[in-house]
Amino acid sequence: MTQDKILILTDKTEADASIVNYLKLNNFKVHLSQKTEDALDLFAKESYDLLLLSLNASGFNPSDTLKKFRNDGLFNPVIVIVNTKPLDTEIRDFCKYSANDILFRPIDQEEILKSINFALNRFKITEENRAREKQLERLINEGKETLQFQKEALEREQARTNGILEEAHIGFLVLDGENDEVFYLNKKGKNLFSLSDDFKINYFLKNYREIFHDNINLILSDILSKIKSDKTLIDFGSHSLNDNLIIQFKAYPILIEENISSIVIAAEDITEQKSLEKQILQSSRLADLGQMAAVVAHEINNPIAFINSNTNTLDKYLNKIFLYISKIKDIEDFLENLNIDEDKILDIYQGLLTINDSVQKKKEELHELKQSLKIDNAIKNIQEIILENLQGLDRVKKIVLDLKTFSYMGEDVLEKTDIHKIIEESLTLTRNEIKYKAEVVRKYKSVPLLKCYPRQICQVLTNMIVNAGHAIKNKGTITISTYFDNPCVNIEISDTGEGMPEEVMKKIFNPFFTTKKINKGTGLGLSISYKIIEKHSGSIKVKSEVGIGTTFIISLPLELNSEKKS
Repeated sequence: MTQDKILILTDKTEADASIVNYLKLNNFKVHLSQKTEDALDLFAKESYDLLLLSLNASGFNPSDTLKKFRNDGLFNPVIVIVNTKPLDTEIRDFCKYSANDILFRPIDQEEILKSINFALNRFKITEENRAREKQLERLINEGKETLQFQKEALEREQARTNGILEEAHIGFLVLDGENDEVFYLNKKGKNLFSLSDDFKINYFLKNYREIFHDNINLILSDILSKIKSDKTLIDFGSHSLNDNLIIQFKAYPILIEENISSIVIAAEDITEQKSLEKQILQSSRLADLGQMAAVVAHEINNPIAFINSNTNTLDKYLNKIFLYISKIKDIEDFLENLNIDEDKILDIYQGLLTINDSVQKKKEELHELKQSLKIDNAIKNIQEIILENLQGLDRVKKIVLDLKTFSYMGEDVLEKTDIHKIIEESLTLTRNEIKYKAEVVRKYKSVPLLKCYPRQICQVLTNMIVNAGHAIKNKGTITISTYFDNPCVNIEISDTGEGMPEEVMKKIFNPFFTTKKINKGTGLGLSISYKIIEKHSGSIKVKSEVGIGTTFIISLPLELNSEKKS
């Protein structure tokens, strides 16, 4: 246990000996001093806890000593012991310089012990409070400094953020969540929403309908209605504000206790991006056309070749028929030029016999010619040749029409279409690519008409079927299934090819990723296919197992989302 240290300043040490002994018995460390200056120096150096002024002789002024003690910055407790009751003026001086107690002789030792303990306890409490006050003051000052620092940092960050927002290439619009009033609109937002750079939002906030044009207000109304209902991030898709401007909208609610405090709307000009996507889409289509050029040429060449061969055969058959017809004409001329003399009526009978012999001879010649020329067979074959030629021409016509549909440069038209018709067009285009490698199995179920962009869906399916053929090394099967799972029409394209490992499946929709040899693929086919299906509000999923094969599942809703139509 620590001992409290007491310094006794006295003019007669022998008079206070009993006090010293008593205090030591009560676990105090006591020191006596008879000189005021020495006592003050000693008190400060040795860190005494309490000063006891014990004044036995007259002429020794305790108030002066107490004044010096306080003026030296010592605020420890001081107890004054005097022989007689002090004057009122002395008491005022003692109080002025914070004497803790004044005791009169004779003194009861227990009384002095109580006074000392009380003074020390009070001083300790006061010191603790003072330390707490200092600590609190320090914390307050530190807090003020921290708040000031944070305030300045926040102001710098706010200025930096505002600078970034103002120079951002995306328009930012902030609305009040309750009244739809405009809080903030950056420079790009003013530009996109056809406002001048001088437009300012003052303290008198306005509803967005009072600021923007009707076409923008219509879009913002739909966004706010949706976000107030869902209370979550919304990708509102792209919208054409005019012929030369396409903007993509995203909105995010700021929630406070489940209530929408404000709404942040980001508007990005994607006109160039859409134009680039269109160019890439067309480039990919042309690349696919380039790959299919030889295939289509061969596909057309086959029917043209047998039409040419059939035409040569038809020419031979017609030459035979023309020769046969010429012989018939000779017989007709013979019969027409046959002359019977009426005056020689008796010779009629003999003439008829002669004519009959001639006619019979001509008939035999005609029959022999018909047999040698195989006229009956020629007539039959001519009918078959004409039928085959017509079928071949229909085949060429279908290939040309499907190729024209695939490569058409104009805008695709949104229309209700039979998905099976699009699949068959794609199979026509890819027939020669896959016919020697895979058997195509069709598992079509009855599905409703699908509202889509037919040429784009044909491009996706063509790419999928070609990929399926490339995945099969020797001989295999490509199975195309369709079924309806409300609200989507589903198309599954499965192959019995080599399959893909997991790490490849994760990358197949990345632009320019390909597992084909150099010059065998652009790496854009599946990436563009994914974009096309996404544009149709649909999805593409893939399942694959190495050594077993791959299945692509395309799901297309019957109707496009409103924001996707633009």
